[in-house]
Amino acid sequence: MILQRVLLVIAAAAALAAAAAVGVVAAACALYALLAQYVTPALDYAILTGTVALVFLILGLVAAAKAHFKPKPSSLGERLADFVREKPVAAAAAGLAAAFFAARNPKMLMALVLAFLEPKGGKRS
Repeated sequence: MILQRVLLVIAAAAALAAAAAVGVVAAACALYALLAQYVTPALDYAILTGTVALVFLILGLVAAAKAHFKPKPSSLGERLADFVREKPVAAAAAGLAAAFFAARNPKMLMALVLAFLEPKGGKRS
């Protein structure tokens, strides 16, 4: 039952893609026939190619805008800021846990802070 639905969805998507391809070719033929009356064939092909490239550029930009591409944050600070922005309650709970941990083990907290602040080479000046 589920496999049949999946296959029907795939077939529908393929039919839609084929219909879109036929529509693009028909529009290109219509544009060529329209322009053939006014310009030379070489210029006609150039205008047609430019028009198709422009349409694909616009479609690509629309698809890219809808994708909401968000690169992964690279630094620890950016990841922490994203975490606080997305889950403020969990961030507050983590802050309270860190405060409790710092009150119970101040030497351990200082060691952690120094480990994060130490340069990558491992040498302190």
